[in-house]
Amino acid sequence: MKQMVVLAGCLALFYAGWCYGQGQTAKGLPGGTTWKGVTGSERQMYVVGFMHGYVLGGRDTAAILVAKLEKGELSLPKLRPTTPAQKKDMDEGIEEAEKAAPTIGRTSALILEAAMSTFYNDQRNATVCWDKAAMLSAASLAGNAPTDQELDAARMKGAESGCH
Repeated sequence: MKQMVVLAGCLALFYAGWCYGQGQTAKGLPGGTTWKGVTGSERQMYVVGFMHGYVLGGRDTAAILVAKLEKGELSLPKLRPTTPAQKKDMDEGIEEAEKAAPTIGRTSALILEAAMSTFYNDQRNATVCWDKAAMLSAASLAGNAPTDQELDAARMKGAESGCH
């Protein structure tokens, strides 16, 4: 039971950190049109950085959470979202992480880059931002292909935000 609580807390803290990081990004990532316009080595470097950052972020988040829980500086009720929108956002982030995590850090950047390129070969995916495309591609590689609803939502969000 304690392991489940720690795991849930780790996922919640990881997601909170991810949301904070997304809010700190001054400029969003481009979509499929730009992906096709950059060199293969630039795409590979993006994927290497994405994968490395994802793994380190998860590790560091878990370490901080466990340390704060042990010191009594953090209680699990404080990690719970306070609004329905925050809960929905957190649930979606956790679901996305669970689908993609088996691949990120366990496959080569070349394979993930190729999966993203395949993803962007579908013109309907041109509006999907690079970070979301990486997560959807990693999930597909892990055997968790996105549903039509998830793809439509990613396309719409990227089109609305312009990847900002």
